[in-house]
Amino acid sequence: MRRGLVPFLLAASLVASADFSPVDTSKIVEEGKHHNNLYNQLRYLTKHIGPRVTGSPQLMAADEWAMRVMKNYGFSNVHLEQWGEVPVGFWRGPNSKARIVSPVDTPIVFSTNNWTAGTKGPVKGPAVIQPKSVEEVKAMGEKLRSAWILMPNKVSMGGPRPGAPTDIDKALDAAGIAGRVYSTGRDLVWSHGRYAGIDPKHLPDKVLISLRGKDFDAVTGYLGQGKPVTLEFNVDNRFTGKPQPVYNVVGEIPGTDKADEVVVIGGHFDSWNSPGSEGAADNGTGSMIALEAARIIKATRVPHRRTLRVILYSGEEEGLLGSAGYVKAHKDELSKIVGVLNDDEGTNAETGFTMLKGAETLLQPLPGVVNAAFPAMPININYGDRLPTGGSDHGSFIGGGVPAISWGKADKPVSYTYIWHTQNDTLENTYPDGLIQSSTCSALTAFLLLNSDGTLPRPRQSTRNAG
Repeated sequence: MRRGLVPFLLAASLVASADFSPVDTSKIVEEGKHHNNLYNQLRYLTKHIGPRVTGSPQLMAADEWAMRVMKNYGFSNVHLEQWGEVPVGFWRGPNSKARIVSPVDTPIVFSTNNWTAGTKGPVKGPAVIQPKSVEEVKAMGEKLRSAWILMPNKVSMGGPRPGAPTDIDKALDAAGIAGRVYSTGRDLVWSHGRYAGIDPKHLPDKVLISLRGKDFDAVTGYLGQGKPVTLEFNVDNRFTGKPQPVYNVVGEIPGTDKADEVVVIGGHFDSWNSPGSEGAADNGTGSMIALEAARIIKATRVPHRRTLRVILYSGEEEGLLGSAGYVKAHKDELSKIVGVLNDDEGTNAETGFTMLKGAETLLQPLPGVVNAAFPAMPININYGDRLPTGGSDHGSFIGGGVPAISWGKADKPVSYTYIWHTQNDTLENTYPDGLIQSSTCSALTAFLLLNSDGTLPRPRQSTRNAG
């Protein structure tokens, strides 16, 4: 530790209650700042396991790995909790590639939605702007066989979502086209998708591709110059062909005199999987922040009164399914959960959260301790009449009447838009200093809740969200 850091932290922590002592917090800061192991775990998760779509073999491998890590850290009651089943598993294989073959040979960037058809190997064919009529389709005849049809409408993060097939669609399919190609109009391509309605006996068979805007424009530009274009796509989309059980990963560090009361810290473990993505900052970072915060508390060997429970949820990207399933399965125990911490806004430093009015005295020590430890990355706590549910797993607990927060994040140095569900969600686009601050900050916050005499005010329960 840098000389003078401990006295500085001790002085900053003198405002704390007896349950948030300067000595204890300095141990957490020392462990979090100078012995942080988050990046090593995130590297393994992203580089050895990769993106983790709910219902994929990669997510199952990640679940098993996370349990091993928790056990190695000395956590108790480490286990999987099944919350549901995906009707057919899906993942993207390692061979997803695309290129313009001619008039120049150059790679291009693409994605597809999950639970959509692949190509069964590389498929090469001419690029053709979508015909405007059935008559035009018929006139082109064999020229459309194995063609890649350039669609006129751009797609957003949700990807191609065609409705009922038109007469032109039916004619194109009958002509034997290879698939349809849409422009994102951006330098980004996204991964998305839904398994609802998928029938393992009748899997999707239409190839629908989202192409990076400048690549799509390059293709149409060549065609506009009268130059024929040949495209090649290898869409390595794979189905299991059978239902897949899906789980949350759970582990605990037991408390002392209030061990029956629980503080939950977690993040969603599933991710999307645009070709090139590793599921790093959405939400490998948040799940590893939770895991590392718990490790930090465990490593200090400072006793805490309540039990700390780590939950790595899946099914978040499909609608908070894992956390909602947990809340439903544990609805009779929710009164014993005194607080939930969630991190799901990327890789930058945590900046604070909103809690209900009435928590001011309990939380008052926290900003001083965190801001003394990380003066360049300060936090602030807001107090309001309602807890913001946002679009992440803390919302499931709020619906069940549990006080839950999701950390706000700084908007620099990494743009969340740049990585969010895109091909850029990689380890290289994470911010190590922000992860150190976030895991240490989360550990300090959890430790305060684990030891406080009082508890956070509870939101009004929502019967719908609580199941």
